[in-house]
Order: sequence, then structure tokens, then C-alpha cells
Amino acid sequence: MAYQNQYDKNGQCSADGITAEHLFKAMAEKRNFIVMGVSRDVNMFDHIDYEIRKNKKAFTVDVKAMKSMNRGETARDEVTLVEFQNVKGNPGWLYGKATTIAFKMKDRFLLVNRESLVDLCESLVDINLTPQKSTTDKDIYITYQRDGRQDKFAFIPSMDILDNIPYVSWMF
Repeated sequence: MAYQNQYDKNGQCSADGITAEHLFKAMAEKRNFIVMGVSRDVNMFDHIDYEIRKNKKAFTVDVKAMKSMNRGETARDEVTLVEFQNVKGNPGWLYGKATTIAFKMKDRFLLVNRESLVDLCESLVDINLTPQKSTTDKDIYITYQRDGRQDKFAFIPSMDILDNIPYVSWMF
């Protein structure tokens, strides 16, 4: 059974993540990458889902499913959720050890260098401000925190990524 965070009450977040990971693996193999899974500890603490290799180049990848800005809404790829701090108050996946973040979009995966993404996100979002309480009316560039959790996350327009950092697009 896959890991399900205690705050993922109905398991939907876990299921969406697993679906995105499996799709990414299939797409990488289709592109002749050798795909290797990682241990549960590496996945949870280093924020790495796969190591992929091709032509003597290796990348570690953290795969991200599409998210909605508000619970109950359909996920959309116009905005991207970035996690600065996880629910336990530890560094979020943005500060993990993956070299690459693979965002699942409606019709593709968008692969970006994690360090470039960190630089972009830190330039767009003031992470030193106290996070706002997570409500149903969220906005971009604002950090939020959910009740009873120590997380800190924000939404940025996906176009900010496309316009400001190099990326690779894998169409479905």
C-alpha cells in the first residue's frame, strides 16, 4: 500500500500523486530513460520519486500532480502549488534533494530544475511573512498555512515558470 499522509482524509491526494508518478515513469521509459524507484525514506525525506538515466546523464525527480487552489475544485494547470514547508514544519519539497521537479499538467509533464525553481519562487513570494490562514479564497504569491499544521505553501502562475526558467515539456 502506498503512503497516505494523516491529513489526506479520503486518500485522494495520495491517489493523484501515485497516478502522476506512474504516468511519469511510463513516459520516461518511452523516451528510453532507465527509471529506478527509491526507498520510502528517500521519497519521504529527500523528496525524490525516481532516478532516471540516459546517455550517462542521471537526474533525480520529484513528480507533482496537478493541484486545485481550493478544495473541491477541479485541478488546473494555470497555477502551480509550491511547498516551502511541510505539514510537520520541515523543509518542503521545494528544498528537497531532487535535481528535477516534474509537474503534471493537463497534456504534458513540465520538467524544471529544482534550484532554478527555488530561486524563482523566492523572488515571487515573501516567505518571511506570517502565512495566512488557508481559506477557500486563495490568491497567488501569498503563503498559506492550514489549521493544525505547520505547512507553508503558495500558488504561482504556471506562466511564471514558463517565462522565467528553462524547462522541458513531455507531451502525453
